[in-house]
Amino acid sequence: MRHRPREGVAIRSDSTQLPPPTPCGVLMSSSIPSDDVRPAYLSSDDAARYLALSVPTLKRYRYQGKGPAYSTLGPRRVVYAIADLDAWVAANRVVTGGAR
Repeated sequence: MRHRPREGVAIRSDSTQLPPPTPCGVLMSSSIPSDDVRPAYLSSDDAARYLALSVPTLKRYRYQGKGPAYSTLGPRRVVYAIADLDAWVAANRVVTGGAR
């Protein structure tokens, strides 16, 4: 008899349980540190992964002024505060359906 997985938990083909996806659709590993030790800032690559965007798309949003708030460290290093990424996702939330 085959058991159904708990709701919100993905099952890989090797039967290992994965955590539920984040609001952006990215699977978060249980090996990610808790809030008190996770980094406050992410690189462009990590921020793009966090948002489930490609790096060029995040860069284009930055140049167009449409993306999340960012900081520069020196002339070339761009970092994103996790709180700013979460706020940008929340600000761009679209609710469909309902009464008009």
